[in-house]
Amino acid sequence: QPPFTGPSAQAVLARHALDPVPPLRTIRPDLPEAVDRTVLRALAKAPADRFESAAAFKTALVASATERPRRRIGVRGVLVGLAVVGLAIAAIAVSTRGGERRESGAQAVAVLPFDNIGGDPKDEYFSDGMSEELMTALARIPGLRVTPRTSAFSFKDKAATAPEIGRALQVQWLLEGAVRHSAGRIRVTTRLVLAAKDSQAWSDEYERDAGDVFAVQDEIAHAVIDTLRVRLAGGPGMALVKRSTGSTEAHDLYLQGRYFFAKRDSAALRRAQDFFARAIARDSGYALAYAGLSDCYSHASVFGYVAPRDIYPQAKAAALRALALDSTLVEVHTSLGFIALFLEWDWATAKREFDQAVALDPRYPPAHLFHGWYFVATDRMNDAVDEVRTGVRLDPLDKVTNTRLASMLFYARRYDEALSQARLVLELDPMWFQGRVELARAYMLLDRCEEAIATIREMQEQTASPLRGVAGLIYARCGHRSAALAELNHFLAEARDGRYISHYSLAVIYAGLGDKARAFTELDSAYTERTWAMFTLRADPAFDGLRSDPRFERLVKKVGQPS
Repeated sequence: QPPFTGPSAQAVLARHALDPVPPLRTIRPDLPEAVDRTVLRALAKAPADRFESAAAFKTALVASATERPRRRIGVRGVLVGLAVVGLAIAAIAVSTRGGERRESGAQAVAVLPFDNIGGDPKDEYFSDGMSEELMTALARIPGLRVTPRTSAFSFKDKAATAPEIGRALQVQWLLEGAVRHSAGRIRVTTRLVLAAKDSQAWSDEYERDAGDVFAVQDEIAHAVIDTLRVRLAGGPGMALVKRSTGSTEAHDLYLQGRYFFAKRDSAALRRAQDFFARAIARDSGYALAYAGLSDCYSHASVFGYVAPRDIYPQAKAAALRALALDSTLVEVHTSLGFIALFLEWDWATAKREFDQAVALDPRYPPAHLFHGWYFVATDRMNDAVDEVRTGVRLDPLDKVTNTRLASMLFYARRYDEALSQARLVLELDPMWFQGRVELARAYMLLDRCEEAIATIREMQEQTASPLRGVAGLIYARCGHRSAALAELNHFLAEARDGRYISHYSLAVIYAGLGDKARAFTELDSAYTERTWAMFTLRADPAFDGLRSDPRFERLVKKVGQPS
């Protein structure tokens, strides 16, 4: 049983940060008090209050479990239960400390989502955008470690104190603010807070024309580094905020595009695409807007909303235009690497673009996430795990990157670790479809069919391209043939109704059913339609029953993977 639940990932994270861990004896009254105390110490909020090592924890747990001879508790049972309860807190803390080791001496700051004064939901994109652009500006400064968006935004609209947020995000400083945006004017109030003491180190207020937004951001960023006494290599007059466009209206439209792109669902991606296109119409030289437009196209394909061939030309054209306008943007090279990898299967270009992105900004989590997928495509699974783990260290509360780490462990056939990581993901969001997919298929490969089937039955399905075939695969592998056929027929009916269904998903189910001929037919179609998951073919255990067939190796070579 997880220690905290809630209606959303943010609610659960807030409870992890703020609420005391409930004693185990509230659900197991017969548990020895010593075991309860040991577990509570292992789950302490502050890392310094926990056990110094896993060995120390084991020693304490063995001692506490055997303290009362008349009721001996099995240590293995306690450990298994504790893995579910404490994995998220422990893993996040370890990940964050790992990041601090890489940047020894760096001061850590989190830019919290700025409040939208007036409360009009239509203006929320602007206050969110102000926060994100300040994160980007401060992240460019050597000597500062800036919490990425996902982790910082997990505290949006939460009644948390500065010390609580500082401990949860492992930062010394918080940049808070509020924005009023109306009638072509902006008013920004902001303050820098020492998190541990909730003491204000600096504050200011700005009221300007909306066209001065970049100047305001630059002034705020300089005030932060002056207060923290961070030395700038370019001198005190160095511009920290890059003016991305000369058009106030284009910038406003771009922020709305970013706001909807962050939601990632089909309708939101279409709205984001519209806003980016309108921003470009106002400023044809807006490189970031072209990169955003490219991402809308390419992500719609990878998420399974549209067929790859229907979207590729627009994605590539927008990315190349962004590159021509500004080749120094990490976002542009990440977009190009994404297209080369997922839509073109051009491994050499993907490597070059991701290497360039990481060189431009080694603290940009998406570059590491997609670079990890490049290593899957080129059959370097341990490198894939390491690269995505870097992304998790940079943004430890991002459920997407955490989910993909479970994927990498799964493809690397490290199933016990994949299971543990999937449990961590579900601590972040208990209803996250892709997290449950990873949990279910790890159970399946560990021959824990009952748990695998229970997991997929609890899933609230959403479009997720090839991942949609996992339920049918599990039913087939676990002897529920009729249920597997029902999944298959459901997809075939959707395809007849005109909905895009990846042939890779169908191939996964046919492979589980042992129908090799149909599986290869669907894989051939998946190759023709350029389904991105074809580059996972060599790694995916779903197709282990096909590997001895010469047709399998021919497919792998057609995709261009190493023999």
